[in-house]
Amino acid sequence: MRQVDQDYQEAVDFQAVQLLRKEASNLRTMPNYGGFELTIAGRLVKGGWWHYTFLDGTHHVYFQLTRRVWLILYKTYLSGIKVLPDNTVCPLSDEEVATYD
Repeated sequence: MRQVDQDYQEAVDFQAVQLLRKEASNLRTMPNYGGFELTIAGRLVKGGWWHYTFLDGTHHVYFQLTRRVWLILYKTYLSGIKVLPDNTVCPLSDEEVATYD
């Protein structure tokens, strides 16, 4: 993986890891979406996050950054967490993250 790709992926992973430290009850009451800003390789980068609630009581919060790689082509970086009905907070699996791509 190129360094810039690694930096972007680590940035969204960091956002998700911060939520792993929060209480399940606080995560369940998060707004439906929001944004964040950070600096990667000296550039200000803006990203977004989305919060989804499922019928079984599971919640997903995922983070997304995009980077232009050529003219109209973009690369997407994703990471996230889930809150299970039993209050367990854990990272989204690769399969779950892929559903948001």
